[in-house]
Formats: sequence, C-alpha cells, structure tokens
Amino acid sequence: MMITDPNLQLIQSITDEIENLIPLLPSYAEPVTLLFNDSLPCHQTHITPKSTQMILTSLQRQLWLEGLFIEKQDSLKIKRYKDSTDQYKNDFDESQFLAWVKLIEENTVICSMENHSIGKGVFVPPGKILPKNTFIPSSGIIKFNPTIDELGKNVHCSALQDLDAADKQIYGLINPEKIGGLLDLINHAPTQDELAHFTFKKSSLKKIVSTANLRSKIRFFQGYAIMGVEVVEDIVGGTHGKQLLWSYANPCEYLDNDQQSTNKHTLFLFDNRDEHQGEIINPIHYRLKEITIFIDSGELIVRKVATITRWELMERNPESGLVIATEDPFSSNQSAPIQSPIQHGFLQTYLKLNPLANRVIINLKI
Repeated sequence: MMITDPNLQLIQSITDEIENLIPLLPSYAEPVTLLFNDSLPCHQTHITPKSTQMILTSLQRQLWLEGLFIEKQDSLKIKRYKDSTDQYKNDFDESQFLAWVKLIEENTVICSMENHSIGKGVFVPPGKILPKNTFIPSSGIIKFNPTIDELGKNVHCSALQDLDAADKQIYGLINPEKIGGLLDLINHAPTQDELAHFTFKKSSLKKIVSTANLRSKIRFFQGYAIMGVEVVEDIVGGTHGKQLLWSYANPCEYLDNDQQSTNKHTLFLFDNRDEHQGEIINPIHYRLKEITIFIDSGELIVRKVATITRWELMERNPESGLVIATEDPFSSNQSAPIQSPIQHGFLQTYLKLNPLANRVIINLKI
C-alpha cells in the first residue's frame, strides 16, 4: 500500500535507514522530551522540556540518539582495537554508557544563541550539575574514506582516526546530520594556555573569556574507538547556567592555509561572567596573534620571510621545517616558498619562553 501521509512517510524512511545500520554503541529508546530554551539561560527565561520531535525539526535531523552507526555494507571497514591480552578494548560497559546518557539528558539544555550564525549552544541549566568525567560521545553515521573536499566542508562532523597509523590518519567522518546527539551542538573555546594565541585591546578582557571545560577523549567499547568529550571538573549551573565548551580542534579547520592570508576567519570568544554566560565578546576587541619571522643573513637589513598565527605555529609538527619566502615580499618576481632548515620546534620553544613575543629574528645563511 502506498503511504501518502508525510509524517508516516518520514517514519518509514527513518525505519528503513536504521535497519540498514549497525550500532557501535549500546541501544536505548529515543527520549520523548529534551530541555530546550529559545534564549540564553543567563537571561532568566524559563527552561522547560520540549518535544524531541520539535527539536529535531528545528535541527533538521531525523533521530536524536547518542549513538554511533555504520552502514551494513561498511562492516569490514571499521577498525577494532585489542589490548595486550588480545581481547577487544573496553573502557566502559552498557550500564556505564546508559548512566552517561541519563546524566546528559537530565543536566543539559539546548539553547538558541544570541548570534544566530553560531546556531545552538549547550548549557548546564541553573541548579543542575554535570559531573566530572561524564563522557559525551560523538554520534552519527560514519562515512568512510572521505575526500579532501568533504573534510574541509563538513564542519559539524567528527573525525574517525586510524590509531595504529603513525600520523593518526583520518579514515572516516562521523556525520550527525540524520542521527545525532549533543556533541556537534557544543561550542568551542580555547584552553587557558591557548589564550596566549590572542591579542586583546584591553588586558582586562582576557580575564572574562570562557575557557574549555570539556576535553577531547577517545574511549573504547567492544574494540571500537569512540571519540568524544569528557567533563574536566564538575560543571555547575549555579544561578545563571553554565556554557559547555569544547577545546578547539586543529587550527587548519578555522584558518586559511595560505600563509599570505592568515587571520581570515573570526573565532568567537564567549563571556565567562555568570550573568553573561553564552554571550559573545565583541570580536573588534581581540584578534589572533601573528608572529612575524625575520632572517639576519649578515646583510644591511634583516629580511621578513614569514608571517603566521601563533596558534598555527604552535600546532605544527616540531620536527618539520618552516616554509619561508625566498624574496623580499614586495618583489614583483616571486618564487615559490621553500621549506627552510628552521624547525617549528625551535620556534615553539622560543615562544613558550617568550609568550609576549610577536616577532622572531634568526641568524641564518640561506
């Protein structure tokens, strides 16, 4: 019989899709309601449970689950890891996973952010606590062997890495577009150490910046590597609510790789004051710190060879060489940049010892 009701057609489509999927995490029933708010908790609006189906419609998602899935045809592509006794690795069991799910559902609220370009955010509501070590897993359907274009465009996807490879190669993307949970709605923030990557017009602003209270974590279930985030310390909602913030990923996901056009993308920093939780600090008051590198080769003047954000420089492989320009930047006849003998590790050590530095001059014959 042909189904004509749009809602029934959607249900049938979801059912068909789930039947073609293999779950990598314990199964549980989709929640009927979730906490949702149309504004920030600090604005003192009333937070109430909302139908999960209404939230899914708002997110343009089909199913709400803290679940990880692969298509049946990809069952041989997913890696499973073993411990020293040749048993599949396990960091948690089904009861622990379901306990985490309950903590997440009861102690977090999905909120609309002030700046609509950010989308949603996640908070611990007033009066609630999300305990230390709570694990929020990546959720969605894994797509294997993603293209470079897919890696660059799917900003809401989590990466699936080959943990046995020396370079931890990404061999899959976890896409929450159809089935997903909380992880991809959590906003990002720098760690306390990463605040050194920013320059503030007023030093007092640095004191009110929210820093990450979640850290990336890989746990294992029946040999499967489950990427997610873990609560660093108890996150207390207090009187005004507390924003969940996940430490930044690799800077290449935020910045233009072209060294001649750094600092193209705005990174939002959030306000950490109780009555301003989730509000954005105006980006005109800060920017990513850039490091300009000069070479003194014994000539009359030193030569500028590279400008790079401090963040990018500190994330580079310490043993790799800095890519530099070979001509004066104002020359009309430019050659391709070359990899220099200056190791990133040398520069990283210098900048750790001199966190306020914005230029480096190196004695070097080229």
